[in-house]
Amino acid sequence: MDSLPLSNPPAPGKVRPRICLATTELAGFGPSSGLGSLVSSLAETLAEAGREVTVVLARDQPPEAIELARLVELYSRRGVRVTPLPEPSERCFAWPRSSSRAYKTYRWLREHATEFDRVLFCDRGGLGYYALLAKHQGLAFEQLPLGVAIHSPTLRRTLDNAELVEDYEILIADFLERESARLADGVVATSGALLRALQADGWSFPEACHVLPPPFPASLVALRRQDRETLTPEEIVLFGPLESRKRLRLLCDALERLEPSPHGNLRIVFLGPSGRIESEPGRDYLARRAARWPFAWEWLDRMERTEALGYLGKGKRLAIVSSTAQGVPFSAWECAFLGIPFLYFGARGIAEDLPEAERERLVAANPNALAARIRDAWLRGISVPQPPVDPFAVRDEWARWLEGLSSRDGSDQNPERADLPRVTVCLVHHDRPALLSQALDSLRAQDYPNFEVVLVDDGSATQEAAAFLAQIEPEFAKRDWRIIRQPNLYLGAARNRAAREAKGEFLLFMDDDNLAEPHEISTFVRVARHTGAAILTATQRDFEGKERFGGEGRNHYIFAPLGPSLSLGVVFNVFGDANAFVRRDAFEAIGGFREEHGVAFEDWEFFAKAALAGLQLEVVPEPLFWYRRSAEGMFSTSSHFASWLAATSPYIAHLTPRLAESLLLLQGNFRQTDVLRREGETARRERDRVQTLLDQKEAEVHQKEVELHQKKEELREARDELARIQRSRIWHLGLRLRRWEWKLRSIRKALFRG
Repeated sequence: MDSLPLSNPPAPGKVRPRICLATTELAGFGPSSGLGSLVSSLAETLAEAGREVTVVLARDQPPEAIELARLVELYSRRGVRVTPLPEPSERCFAWPRSSSRAYKTYRWLREHATEFDRVLFCDRGGLGYYALLAKHQGLAFEQLPLGVAIHSPTLRRTLDNAELVEDYEILIADFLERESARLADGVVATSGALLRALQADGWSFPEACHVLPPPFPASLVALRRQDRETLTPEEIVLFGPLESRKRLRLLCDALERLEPSPHGNLRIVFLGPSGRIESEPGRDYLARRAARWPFAWEWLDRMERTEALGYLGKGKRLAIVSSTAQGVPFSAWECAFLGIPFLYFGARGIAEDLPEAERERLVAANPNALAARIRDAWLRGISVPQPPVDPFAVRDEWARWLEGLSSRDGSDQNPERADLPRVTVCLVHHDRPALLSQALDSLRAQDYPNFEVVLVDDGSATQEAAAFLAQIEPEFAKRDWRIIRQPNLYLGAARNRAAREAKGEFLLFMDDDNLAEPHEISTFVRVARHTGAAILTATQRDFEGKERFGGEGRNHYIFAPLGPSLSLGVVFNVFGDANAFVRRDAFEAIGGFREEHGVAFEDWEFFAKAALAGLQLEVVPEPLFWYRRSAEGMFSTSSHFASWLAATSPYIAHLTPRLAESLLLLQGNFRQTDVLRREGETARRERDRVQTLLDQKEAEVHQKEVELHQKKEELREARDELARIQRSRIWHLGLRLRRWEWKLRSIRKALFRG
């Protein structure tokens, strides 16, 4: 079968529904797991259903240009447009890597939103987080439904693989994925057991939450096994990566319990890439275990998806599929659909997802049980599975689900309010009048009319600062703004003083070296009223220097905070900058900022208190202010360790004394590790710099050697040419002529002397 007929093809002249799939993996584009296979199948299936499909691929390392062109053309022939996620025109930096991919995806989708009718984000890496956040806040995508496909979340995948959480990227990806699912207009998964397990872990899903079988396109339909007779296996193929998550240890235990096959020599094949098992590369673990096996074995790791499935479908092969994860892995669906005889080893919560006739293929996670089932297959044979689903029906289900995906109700939390709430800008200053002047200029340019400025001068000591404050006092009085002078009590005390003097319902905290975008206050007010959030932080444009922002060709970048991740907030300020928008009653309930001279991170501590208290804190994904980076900032004069301890104090207050001690120990170890990591990065950079210099010198020496070799070759060729000439008859005739010439000259001289 070359293709499936279109279901509900668009009427002549009618525009095809336009679907965008956003993913970190796609079959063929480098190493990929079952997620890449699922996305590839879904894209092709939707294209066959008459949809216009675009896949935006957010990989860290895209293929080389030639290979990329080949893969893009391959998918294009199947009706799928593949677009590797490009770098945005404005440089973006969202710490760390997972956040950066999600933020770049959001910026790309903002530019291309009108090109799509539906967008489906894959869960891995939380690519949809910032886009879904912007929609939730009423900033973008109001009429564009955004869904999330749940397949294999990062943290659960890590724990299923018996790995320690050693990289904070895992926790950040977990936060992005959870929030994407919570904010989505709809969620779809191929396993109900997986959804229930995630809900037990605290995940929250929208009402539009569905379970659908995985789709199978024409390119896989063509691989269906035609022979439906019972098969006696001659080769056992363990289908999947070499890693703990695929129960590699138990699989090897089962193989060691096998007796010789009654039908001749047994052959074992491991079909899949190398992962890790207890910090050891899977290939090394396999080689070590296989050294004791009496039968032949082989590891095939370079087959692409279609090639691997074609290999399994030929000959008398029995596939062993295994996983510690909840639900049916995509590889098991592929085997069942294509008629590849298989056993599913160590099943967890998948019986409901398989047809009753195929549940006999389930084997308990016990090596003795698997060895017995393989022996039984040798003696009695094993049946070829029947397709568990009708690909036509499944294709239609996916198409209908996407067509039925609609935007949530995005109405304001305060629809009855038509007034513009008063906002107080709490601006703090210390001896930087030139920067303060720029900050005030940015506030004068605001497009929101109902705000005031309370400027707290925190003990400025220079004549320039005093003169500037005196200069702006008349304007402040005219605008009903205020200037408050106080001794130098540090930043937390200055912000609290401004808040006490405020008359607004909302407080916008601002430092004198930052600059507001013209729409900053109006956007904060809009989002606060739309969501009911108590605290809003924002994406920012970071820059350096003392001149005004916005110059042509300025070397700045956009920085997007992560948001209210309590798991990461204990070690990093992932909440956002102090340039935050806070509802006044929430500020008073929290108790304001810490007032301790010489201790920084009072904003981090404030946000952590709010998040732990259950207050709604969100990040606005649009850049609303310019953040001036400087090596002379307050943190450079603060006690680092005292500041970190202060930031941790809200967490300690929520724990029992003994658990609090454990947290302090973990944070101390983390900080020491972080210092060592930074020192290691510095050493690596220095090593790379020195290596670059050495490489340059080696290149120069090599060039000199090449030039010297060329000169030697030229000299040798010249000598050879000279020798050849000297051996020629003309050369010898010339010598005789020169001798006669010398003799004639001698005779001439003798005659002249005579």
